[in-house]
Amino acid sequence: MTLRKPFFKDWEHVMSYDLAAKHKMPITLGEFALCKEKSQEGMEGWDKVVDSKDIILSKMMNGARLSLRAFATVPGVEALAAFLVYYKMEERRKWDNECAEMKVLQDPQDLVAGAYIVYRKEKKVPFMPQRDGVVRSRARILEDGSIMIAFRSAVHDDAPKINNITRTETSLSCYLFRQTLDANSNPVLNLFLLTTIEADVPIPKMFINFILPKIYRKHVDDMRKAALAYQKEHPGYEESVREELDELADSTFRPCDFEAACDVPPREVAV
Repeated sequence: MTLRKPFFKDWEHVMSYDLAAKHKMPITLGEFALCKEKSQEGMEGWDKVVDSKDIILSKMMNGARLSLRAFATVPGVEALAAFLVYYKMEERRKWDNECAEMKVLQDPQDLVAGAYIVYRKEKKVPFMPQRDGVVRSRARILEDGSIMIAFRSAVHDDAPKINNITRTETSLSCYLFRQTLDANSNPVLNLFLLTTIEADVPIPKMFINFILPKIYRKHVDDMRKAALAYQKEHPGYEESVREELDELADSTFRPCDFEAACDVPPREVAV
């Protein structure tokens, strides 16, 4: 079997690709590479909204598209624990306080490890209409040992649009968890968050510059508390999830990673 060549040729191609087709496509290997490139990109074109010791948040507006990048340093947190409290819905529901409702629409056990579809309704925030979204998610452990969750919008019969709630279009976003150590060999999580959404209505500057930074900072702090609690409550948790993690390794693949293995648009449509 031959692995597919990268479907999307660059970041702009992902952003501009036909939504109806993209909503039905599995997340491809190349999208992990594109997200990783964004984590290594310089600051040209990005405007800093927060610049502190523990978190840097920057934004970029491109027409109706809002992109946000956050780099956070989280002492005491192990990357694997942080990943698990994000990735496992039963854990995330315990701490994700921006979320009013969250449910898995397609059981991960029905798919290849690391991929699922989730419906999420946000709590109402000032200056913005209430929003919800359906996202297709996939996780991988990369060659360098870091862990990435990539996700973008999808459609699902069990999550139709709701009147008076704005459906968010997530073009491509990710979480990247990197493990480092401090001078005393204590764990330190380096967390990268990338969010790219297409706004159907203008997003107020008040929300972007003042409210959003508070939401991001609280989100990271809530995750930190949840990960520390998980580490304390589940000693030896690494071994208990080792088999599952092996299935997410960069050396393993899904059927749709191979040429002619599933029904996705042909390569020539994408170039």
